Amino acid sequence: QMETLSLPPKAKVLMLAEGEGRNAVALAEKGHEVTGVDISAVGLKKAEKLAAQRNVQLETVEADLGQYDFGKEKWDFIVGIFCHMPPPVRARVLAEIP
Repeated sequence: QMETLSLPPKAKVLMLAEGEGRNAVALAEKGHEVTGVDISAVGLKKAEKLAAQRNVQLETVEADLGQYDFGKEKWDFIVGIFCHMPPPVRARVLAEIP
């Protein structure tokens, strides 16, 4: 049996290493304010194109997660799906997430 997480309406969601945007767009379609961060400009352009095709808003940020500023109390949820990072970067990212 699969359990699902219920997000509050219009949750501010940060998607780590989002790539081509499938998961970010899916959350945007549910009415959430989604930001996708990735190091690949090519992947983010595909994410922006997918968001436009699905008529949803998606903010994209080209950044290295090893240096990305997560801010304080800025996000309702931070999601990383298939988010592969070298161990030092992973340790830094996990330390930034409350």
